[in-house]
Amino acid sequence: MRLEFRDARVWRYSMISIAKIIDEASFQVDDSGIRLRALDPSSIVLVDFEYPRQAFTVYELKGRDYFGVGMEDFTKILKRAGKGDELVLEKTPDGRLSIVFRGRGLRRFSIPNLDIPPQDVPELSLEFSARVKMLPKILKDVVKEMEPISDTIVFEAVPEEEKIIVKATGDIAEAEVELSVASGALLEFEATSRATSSFTVDYLVNITAAAQVSEYVYLELADNAPIKLEYGLPQEGKLTFYVAPRSE
Repeated sequence: MRLEFRDARVWRYSMISIAKIIDEASFQVDDSGIRLRALDPSSIVLVDFEYPRQAFTVYELKGRDYFGVGMEDFTKILKRAGKGDELVLEKTPDGRLSIVFRGRGLRRFSIPNLDIPPQDVPELSLEFSARVKMLPKILKDVVKEMEPISDTIVFEAVPEEEKIIVKATGDIAEAEVELSVASGALLEFEATSRATSSFTVDYLVNITAAAQVSEYVYLELADNAPIKLEYGLPQEGKLTFYVAPRSE
């Protein structure tokens, strides 16, 4: 197996975000592309990372394969990726994963290729009553504003005003932010009914690290149900998180 990707920084920031959720990862590679689906240890967050085959400049594969990594080791190396670096991932005969950055020179690293079969995580069948599209940085900034106020963050969709309200209530302070189509904070808004759900803010802080390289984020919401955050990555990639609601 040998994969070459044009912009190593996409993997750098995507994996940094994922590493805050899971400790080990198994990437499944087949004729259609590469995919990682995994639950965090507490079964609160499901992460789904995928890239189609055509996103890679080189895609050498015999049949179906997978590779496993410790996320801490993987991200330590990927953090070395700089602007203009290409990424090469290759399984070596001695049971390791070769990670190469090709840009100004050639930098080679390797880590153990862990024998971790991909998790058998079923596809989710959820019905959402609201779906909005926004720039990832807007969501990241709003979540960061809520973090010091409370450990719980609340999202509310208001269809009649084409807006979502994000709020947090602590022992002393309260915070509320409105994001609407009219203000330009939302690029798209669709909703069939009002929806409100609350979540642990720390999970959202970790997830929104993906904003660094994503082009947009879709947020989907329903009453007292998981939130879906789908980040659109360059070259048709997707990084999606499902976060279970907080039960008080």
